[in-house]
Amino acid sequence: MKAAVLFESNKPMPIVELDQSEPKSGEVRVRMSAAGVCASDYHVMTGHNPTPMPIVLGHEGAGVVEAVGPDVTSVKIGDRCVLSFVANCGHCRSCRTGLSNLCDTNRETGTRQYDGTFRLHTDDGTEVHQFAKLGVFAESIIVPHQACYPIPDDVPMEVAALIGCSVTTGIGGVINQPG
Repeated sequence: MKAAVLFESNKPMPIVELDQSEPKSGEVRVRMSAAGVCASDYHVMTGHNPTPMPIVLGHEGAGVVEAVGPDVTSVKIGDRCVLSFVANCGHCRSCRTGLSNLCDTNRETGTRQYDGTFRLHTDDGTEVHQFAKLGVFAESIIVPHQACYPIPDDVPMEVAALIGCSVTTGIGGVINQPG
């Protein structure tokens, strides 16, 4: 599987071949169809947002479900989906008290999957991080099923990709007012 990998800030992101494991329990493999580029990606690329490397950036994406791990019932193979960078484990204290956007497990595992391990490796075995547990600048990605939302067939993938961050961030800025 090929992906654009950032090995060092302020350097080009070469397209490299990566080894990708199969989805584990609660995970989904998505074949990417469209991706957006966000200022957050730029901040990591330029070193303004320190992030572990190597990393596959990109957290605005849409694609088609290719495989599902055990226990996944929210999506099925062939579903078109939009991805969310605000996934949640559903089990930690924050998730159980209605604050899933503040998921403790998400914060603790960072750019690794919820079990604390990686799904991407270079040919020499180096673990590769996935930005926001996504890393959509790749041909396919393994993501938590909680980050994968089915979309209707008539929604263009290029439009759906933007929903994952830019659209929801803009709406949040309008709806959520101080005070």
